[in-house]
Amino acid sequence: MRKVKYNEKIAMGVLVIIILLAIFFIPKLNFTNKEIMTPIYNPKNTGLETFRLGIDVSEHQGTIDWKAVADSSVDFAIIRASYAWNDTGDHTDKTFKENIDQAQKHGIAIGAYHYSYATTPEEAKKEAEFFLSQIKGIQFQYPVYYDIEDECQDDLTKDQLTEIVLTFLQTLEKAGYYVGIYTNPDHISQLDMERLKNYDLWIANYNLQNVYDGDYGMWQYTCYGKVHGIAGNVDLNYCFYDYPAFIKKLQKNNY
Repeated sequence: MRKVKYNEKIAMGVLVIIILLAIFFIPKLNFTNKEIMTPIYNPKNTGLETFRLGIDVSEHQGTIDWKAVADSSVDFAIIRASYAWNDTGDHTDKTFKENIDQAQKHGIAIGAYHYSYATTPEEAKKEAEFFLSQIKGIQFQYPVYYDIEDECQDDLTKDQLTEIVLTFLQTLEKAGYYVGIYTNPDHISQLDMERLKNYDLWIANYNLQNVYDGDYGMWQYTCYGKVHGIAGNVDLNYCFYDYPAFIKKLQKNNY
């Protein structure tokens, strides 16, 4: 056995301390039953006295046992419908219809999202039309979101990416949907949030505290969650706004 140098001993000691701190202070990631979980940070202007717990899923989660999910702490699910703008079926999430049907069957409130590859407003319009073809006729209790995070958009200017997002969201709004933006701190810096301030934000930030200082309705705080009924990891989210009540009210006022 080789001798451990003094500096290595210090490093090992620091590592042990970090692990112990993580065990005691990192939020629980396992939704196994109706347990209470408290977020580290609450955003401004929330519509809930407490918060709701949710997942977002796609074909990457494989076949989901939605009964087991419903029996866990999950209140809602945001489900991927599509990506890009190819309407041949290649860019439709293969599990979307099944996930929607099973989530509704087991009483889980739902929203949906479209993953963007658009680099022009024209492509964003095609994405919006393709997304609409996938979600037609479905009753959502949560917003439908435009997922902005792909590296193909990294070199776009703030004006260019903002125009892309506005094109998509306005097309969905005209079709009668309550819409929002999903993104992360890196890509939010590429967006003119003043021009997008009327749209709800769902932000991904995998820290003990969400470092984004603006308003948002949902916080995706980890991609390493564990939920009964789902094999492997799943994204976990805190929702701070009563979307089901608000969307129901909007729908009632529109009739």
